Amino acid sequence: MELTLNIYDGGKVAKTYKANEFDLLWGTMEDLVNCIDLDKADDTVEVGKMVLKVLPQIKPLLKQIFPGVTDSEIRCAKVKELVPIFVSAFKYAFSEIGSLVDGKQGN
Repeated sequence: MELTLNIYDGGKVAKTYKANEFDLLWGTMEDLVNCIDLDKADDTVEVGKMVLKVLPQIKPLLKQIFPGVTDSEIRCAKVKELVPIFVSAFKYAFSEIGSLVDGKQGN
C-alpha cells in the first residue's frame, strides 16, 4: 500500500512524501483508538467531537508514516488528502491488533 502526502505552496504541490510501509508505535495506536467511539459513529456531532479529540495526534501520526516531514509542512497539506491516510492508518492499526489476537503477529 502506497501512501502519499502532498505539501502545497501557493496552491501547487511543492513537495511529496511517499510511504510504502510504516510501523506505528503502540502509544500512537492507543491514542487514536481511544478517540474513537464506534457506537456514536452515526451521530454527526459526536463524530465532530471525535475529530477534535484526535487532532493532537495528527502530527505524530504523519511523522511516523512519513519520516522527515516537518510541522510547518504538515500545515500546508490539504485536509481532504489526509483522510485516506488516516483511514489506512486506522485499518492498519486494527489489522495489527487483530493479528495479535489471532496469534499471527508480524515483524
